[in-house]
Amino acid sequence: MKTSVKKLGNLARQIAHKDIDYAITQMRFSPKRQARLIVRSLEHAKEEAIRFKEMTDGKIMIDQAWVGRSPYKKQVWPRARGRVNIRMRPYTHVCVMLRSSDIVDKRVEKKKQKKVEKLGRWPSEMKPIYNPRPYYTW
Repeated sequence: MKTSVKKLGNLARQIAHKDIDYAITQMRFSPKRQARLIVRSLEHAKEEAIRFKEMTDGKIMIDQAWVGRSPYKKQVWPRARGRVNIRMRPYTHVCVMLRSSDIVDKRVEKKKQKKVEKLGRWPSEMKPIYNPRPYYTW
């Protein structure tokens, strides 16, 4: 894919820890141009998981999604007076790791539990706010 890692990173974060059908729907309605390529790769990955890994259709989730750089494509660019420049066209790749939904749910719950324990106290919804900020926080 010819795009920057920054642009694809947002799309990869959007589909991580989601059901694969939901992720395909998200990418199908995304206004970004690279989302179309991600849709094709997700559909291919889903078919491969069903065929070769014998996963059930409704229980496939994207455990991880990451973006990396590929080698640059060197392109000759003609300039004035018979000279040339060499353009370095960046290429990137998107990788997804598919797993069954029960494994991913356990992993996500474990991370959430660890984050709550790291706070040192349990969050309380009934606790009143004593010192509110001077502006709206929404």
